[in-house]
Amino acid sequence: MRVVSLMYSKKALYCTAVGVLLGVSAVCFASGGAFAAKSDAKIHAVYKVNFRGFNLGVFKIWSNFSKRKYNMQGVLKLSVLKGVFFKWSGKSESSGSVYSGKPKPASFSFNYKTRRKSARLNMQFAKGAVSQIVSMPPTKPSKKRVPVEEKHMRGVIDPLSALMSLTMVSPASESGKTACKRRIPIFDGKERYDLILSYKKTVQLKNENVNSYKGVAYVCRIKYVPIAGHKPHRKSHKFMVKTENIEVWLVPMPAANLYVPYHIVVPTPIGYATLTTTVFEVDTPERGRTAFVQ
Repeated sequence: MRVVSLMYSKKALYCTAVGVLLGVSAVCFASGGAFAAKSDAKIHAVYKVNFRGFNLGVFKIWSNFSKRKYNMQGVLKLSVLKGVFFKWSGKSESSGSVYSGKPKPASFSFNYKTRRKSARLNMQFAKGAVSQIVSMPPTKPSKKRVPVEEKHMRGVIDPLSALMSLTMVSPASESGKTACKRRIPIFDGKERYDLILSYKKTVQLKNENVNSYKGVAYVCRIKYVPIAGHKPHRKSHKFMVKTENIEVWLVPMPAANLYVPYHIVVPTPIGYATLTTTVFEVDTPERGRTAFVQ
């Protein structure tokens, strides 16, 4: 039961962190379009990963923006008993452009490995649609999986670009409640699904560390809506469809003109997994470095 739960949460964590939060998820940041359109920017963030109160590892993100181009990398490493009992690592990368305040991916890659196996995926985009998918090993055909059709791969973004989409609203122009209202169409190379965000509540964070964030956090509810590529009969899938408890907490970072995904909550059948920001740094030529550290 313990091994099954870890394997389940591993997939859910990466999807939420990387798909906005991935499988659900995933796994990521842009400023209300301000950086992408007018300036260069570098963003680095680190999230600690916990499951039922135990620290499992870290999720790190690097983003680079140059005018209307972006490149993002996300790395998730999970381990139990220093890797003796369980060890898993995954890396994803996405690049593309920003148009009208929205990410337009050009390429996406994802690979992971454990002690026993590894896999990789490369996906290309053209004219707003997925144009090529290379998966090793290839995805095994299954009659139990809802077929993915050509229409499902149009007008979508990859999981890592989905995280970037979270911060595409500037605190200077819209409130946190408004930032929560959106629907993100995602295709991860195997599954096509939507993540529907809605405002849930506002909380006040009172961290004791002098360098920690203190202030308001807008809690967004995330609803996972499967469309194609999934297996409806799976218990884990049914659980994720029914749950109303997936959350992302957005906090404003006015000095950098963006919202930060500060805390992510992913429920599983036997407990909650969370990702919480420990480091968030933004470097721009105009504003210099803006950061908070937990």
